Amino acid sequence: MNNIPLETQLTTLGLNRYEAAVYLSLIGRKQFTAAEIASYASVPRQRVYDVLESLAAKGLCVERLGKRKRTYSAVDPSTALPTLLAAHREQQMLENQHRVAVLEAILPNLSQMFSGGQLEVAPLDYIEVLTDRRQVAEQVLSLSRQARQEILMLFKQPLVASIEENIAEAQAVAGRITRRGVYEESIADDTQFFNLVHQFHNLGEGIRFVPELPLKVNLYDEQMAVILLRDPVSGHSSLTCLVIKHTSMARALKVTFEALWAQGVDFEPFCAQRGLALPPL
Repeated sequence: MNNIPLETQLTTLGLNRYEAAVYLSLIGRKQFTAAEIASYASVPRQRVYDVLESLAAKGLCVERLGKRKRTYSAVDPSTALPTLLAAHREQQMLENQHRVAVLEAILPNLSQMFSGGQLEVAPLDYIEVLTDRRQVAEQVLSLSRQARQEILMLFKQPLVASIEENIAEAQAVAGRITRRGVYEESIADDTQFFNLVHQFHNLGEGIRFVPELPLKVNLYDEQMAVILLRDPVSGHSSLTCLVIKHTSMARALKVTFEALWAQGVDFEPFCAQRGLALPPL
């Protein structure tokens, strides 16, 4: 506390800045006139009388009427400040009691309003927009863990989650639910990406390849769709993710998935056509 100015420390006891400045000035001399204290404490002349009156009401200064002038003196801090602190505590207690009374009065109404509000559905509550890649990755991983029947993917670059997270996601659902993916043929040109798809294949994922995909999409149990859109201005590095909880939309996108799946080439024939040696796992 030694490094904190005395004026600041006094404000924690319930004084405002002007009151603290005037009191500190008063204790430095036996007495002051109002004009003197205004100049000494750097308090506006038009405010100093109000400040002195407030300090007197709080027991921190006394006013004396002389023959020619009115003067003001500080009350001994060892007496004044404990009294001030006790008054401040009492005021806080009264304010807290008032807050409790207000809370008890309004809580039933607020609780009723909240309960009613939970029944209201905003027009776009079924759509969530994410632009942060970390949030997108966490959302996709969370939905994969929650899936109960199938995950369908139209899979194209770039990756959103890390290689390790993608593998962990595939391992978590392997043998538990159906997982199928349609991939763009261009991934064969990226060794790291192709090795990842090979691991998906070995974990039981159904994989087919097509020349090009219109969108990057994940579908979960015909209920949830995650659509990743590349920013047409900033390009490859910027993605906007739409998380849509809408059964009709998910089913419509599944029709698109199945059409592309029917056109695709299975994993082994694709590797044979390209003369790709499967990487060791």
